[in-house]
Formats: sequence, structure tokens, C-alpha cells
Amino acid sequence: MHACKEKTTTEPTPAKTLNKELLYNKTWYSQIGHKHKFNDGGVYKTNGTWQWLNNSDSMEIQEIPNDLKYKWYFKSCTEHEMECTLGHNDKEANIWILYKDTPW
Repeated sequence: MHACKEKTTTEPTPAKTLNKELLYNKTWYSQIGHKHKFNDGGVYKTNGTWQWLNNSDSMEIQEIPNDLKYKWYFKSCTEHEMECTLGHNDKEANIWILYKDTPW
């Protein structure tokens, strides 16, 4: 008589997508200590600015008024994790940084 092995099935891990609404009004922490905070109304941290570029996955951030503007690309944003990278000409060559909504 054969012993039947039970098949175990696991739910597939949902794909990480970029849900922009989950990005706002919380502090995002990287393992190396960098933090982002995108407040309502385009306020970055306490007195900087942010804005989406052409409703895409790219954002322009100015940390301090009248300072340099930086482009960041976003790969995903879920309820507790976000992945982004400082913009360079070749998005595929970038190193994506994982951020969490609690310190590491």
C-alpha cells in the first residue's frame, strides 16, 4: 500500500507594487540611517519639498529650500516597506534601498 504524501500549498507572496498613498505622513528608515518623510501638501521632512514628476515613479525632492533638487525613483511601496533609489540616468544600474516604517 502506498503512503500518500500530503501536498502543501502556500499562498503566493503578493507582488510589491508602488502604492503612492501608503508613502505619505510616515517616516521611512533605511538600515544605514537615512530617513525619508513625505508629508501632505508636498512637504519633505520639516521644511523641504517633494513632487511627483509627470505622475510617474519618479519624485523630485529638495531637502532644504533653495538647495539642490534630487530625483528619486520608487520601485514599490506597501504598508510597511518601501524601495527607492537616488536617481541616475540608468535606473537599471541603480542600487535599490529598502526602507521600513519602523527603525531597523
